[in-house]
Amino acid sequence: MKFKYWLTSLTDISNAKKKLLHDCSITAEKLFFMPENELFDILFFTDEDRKIILESRASDDVEKEWILFQQKDIGFVTMEDEAYPDKLRNIHNPPYSLFYIGTLPDKSRKSVAIVGARGRSAYGCEVAKVLAAALSRQGIQIISGMARGIDRDAHMGCLEAGGNTYAVLGSGADTCYPKENRFLYDKIKLSSLLDTVIITTDGFGIYKDKEKTELIRTLASTCGIVILTDSDSAGLKIRNHIKGCCKNGDIINVFVPQIKGKEKRKTVPSSEGYLGVEGLDTEILESALKKAGVATEGDTAYKKHDFLTKSDMMDDGMIGSANSSQLRCDVLLALGLPPILSANTMLEVINRLYTKEEYDNAVRTAFENKK
Repeated sequence: MKFKYWLTSLTDISNAKKKLLHDCSITAEKLFFMPENELFDILFFTDEDRKIILESRASDDVEKEWILFQQKDIGFVTMEDEAYPDKLRNIHNPPYSLFYIGTLPDKSRKSVAIVGARGRSAYGCEVAKVLAAALSRQGIQIISGMARGIDRDAHMGCLEAGGNTYAVLGSGADTCYPKENRFLYDKIKLSSLLDTVIITTDGFGIYKDKEKTELIRTLASTCGIVILTDSDSAGLKIRNHIKGCCKNGDIINVFVPQIKGKEKRKTVPSSEGYLGVEGLDTEILESALKKAGVATEGDTAYKKHDFLTKSDMMDDGMIGSANSSQLRCDVLLALGLPPILSANTMLEVINRLYTKEEYDNAVRTAFENKK
């Protein structure tokens, strides 16, 4: 894949010429190691094309750029690969490569693209949602562009019906645009991991949205819900609000670790400096879901058993002692959890997410760090 990534990076060589290379069975790797004199046998290359290839091959950046790319949570496929979408192969001037987060559409299933105006009417909004939902219920994948208007409506209609939707982003796979669609970006990202209905809170908007609150309350009491929020204090407030609205429901709390950073779409970090769900790698999200006992697609969940009591926490100095609050913070950090959890929430989360051995190791680590 390193050589395919190299060829992709040569943006001054058109996709049309890259397709011709593919049609002539000249792979990216073959092109990279091709002797200089043989480059002249490729008749559709200009002298400038050959110069670009020779100069890039001589650079040390090829290996470095590939290593840097591998550190990102982004998939990569080219027209040399079987996974490349067949329908895209056959369009005029197809892109040589695609970058993606999550998964590509399933080739064995039908797909329908729904796109439209940004400034749509209320009727257009409703039709897009209803159409996308109806198609999704028939097992059809929905593809759109995540723009304002009809695109967003189509994605939302599909997700609300529990279907699979895919967004083609002009801004790059790791950049949410427009920024007000962040909730949708997160939702599509999660839908690649979970085969379930995903409801977004729209941040603190959930406080005023009575209809959505009632839906969440109903789901909690009938089939149970999973709560996943950002790891900062705002996320904790939203989590506690939902828990307070669903006192008689079955709730699984999923916690992601506090990781310092800034989402690409932002000019500055959040007020507390932590990455939101949007900025986390899918591997981190998948691990958090598994730890909470939530099975992701194609995998099984962890199974945990209650072992920790308040009495145990008191014996360990995390309740009732002079520095119990700080000790709880240290143990939570050692477990990769937000350090702002209350003692009650901490007890619930540890019993749900961790084994006794993991808890004991975290306590040991917290005490050792104090020495």
